[in-house]
Amino acid sequence: MKSKLLIGFSSLALVACSPSAQQLYEEANAHFIKNQFEEAIPLFEQVQLKDANNSAALAKLAMSYAYTQQWQKCSETGEQAFARKLDLLQLYLQVSECFAMQKKADKALSLLQEGLKRYPGDQDLKERAAMLLFGKGDYALSVSYFKELSEQLPEREDFLTNIAYGYEKLKKYAEAESYFQKVLAINAQDANAFYGLGNLFEHQNQISKAIDHYQKAIKANGSHLSALYNLAQLYEQEKMKTEAIATWKKYIEVAKGQPSQKSFLDKAIARLKKLEGGTA
Repeated sequence: MKSKLLIGFSSLALVACSPSAQQLYEEANAHFIKNQFEEAIPLFEQVQLKDANNSAALAKLAMSYAYTQQWQKCSETGEQAFARKLDLLQLYLQVSECFAMQKKADKALSLLQEGLKRYPGDQDLKERAAMLLFGKGDYALSVSYFKELSEQLPEREDFLTNIAYGYEKLKKYAEAESYFQKVLAINAQDANAFYGLGNLFEHQNQISKAIDHYQKAIKANGSHLSALYNLAQLYEQEKMKTEAIATWKKYIEVAKGQPSQKSFLDKAIARLKKLEGGTA
């Protein structure tokens, strides 16, 4: 009988020493506030085991997964949080990012647009939605979003540049040119704006203007790979062999060691070899 009583008292002591769900939440939240997400995650997970109705813990767990790049756990936990009608701004931002990182652009965009219904003036939601819309080929709506953002933050060159690229995709070349010029009015040495103008003129078969603007892009940024590649091609097209050889060499020098350039690099090497008298 004595041993059974001791065992009983021991079990009670263990239960008494176990932290409550609220205590675990407070400890987890203290880590969360300090951006100590790795430490916060196991504690928030324990909270869910003890008190599945703690919605604040669920939301912060989803965000903690996002901050530690655990994309699938983040999206799964985030969906649970949204099912409970939680509509925190950071939850929309972080969970949409988790979907995007899993190449689930439709889900990410749907979540961002849902967030914009709740927070219509939030610039981060709108910017991310605009980028995803551009990636999906919805250039008209993307341009509309970037225009709204540009009105709020007129000093942001990247918004103006994205509007210009959107108009280019829509084949509205005059509008695209006007926005690239707006970028240059802010920064007269913006290489991407010069490159964009070069592209526009090339599309319209205004080759001398295209060459001029690609040259300006390279002068502003000697490592601008797209400008170098396009300029080398135009030099070849225009039978400017010396200039083409020099530009292909520069492109190859800059592009070496960059995995994203491999297919372009192979073509550039073949073109250079042919120009120098070898076989392509």
